[in-house]
Amino acid sequence: MIRIAPLAKALVPFLFGTNWTGLPTTTAYQSQLDHRIALNLDPVVTHASTNDFHVQNTPLPISPIPVAPFPNGLCGGRLVTLDNKHLEFGLLLPPRPITIWVPPEYDTLNRSYHDHPFPVLYCHDGQNACEDSTSWTGCSWRLTGALTRLVERNLLETAYPPLVVMIPSAHEDLVPGLIRRRHLEYGDAGGLFAEAYLDLVAKQIKPAVDALFATIPGSAGSATIGSSLGGQTAFNLCTKYPQLFGACACLSPCFQPATIASIPGAASTLAHQTIYLDNGGDLTDD
Repeated sequence: MIRIAPLAKALVPFLFGTNWTGLPTTTAYQSQLDHRIALNLDPVVTHASTNDFHVQNTPLPISPIPVAPFPNGLCGGRLVTLDNKHLEFGLLLPPRPITIWVPPEYDTLNRSYHDHPFPVLYCHDGQNACEDSTSWTGCSWRLTGALTRLVERNLLETAYPPLVVMIPSAHEDLVPGLIRRRHLEYGDAGGLFAEAYLDLVAKQIKPAVDALFATIPGSAGSATIGSSLGGQTAFNLCTKYPQLFGACACLSPCFQPATIASIPGAASTLAHQTIYLDNGGDLTDD
């Protein structure tokens, strides 16, 4: 299971450009920071001199009391559901509800004029992103809660989080008990279902989102994120459509042979994109 704290840490450098190099590099501090991240807590240390570290000239809060995990739910934002009548899922992909988390800052800045563009984050396995009640594990990534906390702590270069497009994976089996649709849609590069899914995101969902909201045009304003096979999908979306998606976060990704084999040929494309990958164990791992 991917915990939201590593997810939040991943989002900062690749999408928003926040410089984490301002954080201290001492072993004691880093150990404490990693421990809090592993426990799904905010990255707040329990003891340090206020002169030890700054992020964008803003001291990181210090508290001896453990804080709660990132909040669940919409965090003051709202959900908008795309109208499936305007999306062509084709024969291979079953229709599904696609929701967009709209942060409260979006409505504040665009109350009078629809002219303040926001970045957009496209999230695979979107049912796991925001609400515990919709996650198949019973505990979501709390992605919207993490983004909200990052804004509250001035850890983003912008003063607002991105729009988050939550694309749920297909939950049913293509062949009952044998072949999961999710494994096909998030499958290896070149796979029939996987290519259809990438085309759906790039050619159907993204244009619909751009038409509905004020978004930053081009690849600079769009990123994609996923875990496990969803991480492979995020990577393949960037390499297939680099003109549309400028960054991806692949969290504990499951890269299959054809995707790995495609990397040398995509080197020139990848050189102009921001790719985040991580792999980690659970708390009980040595």
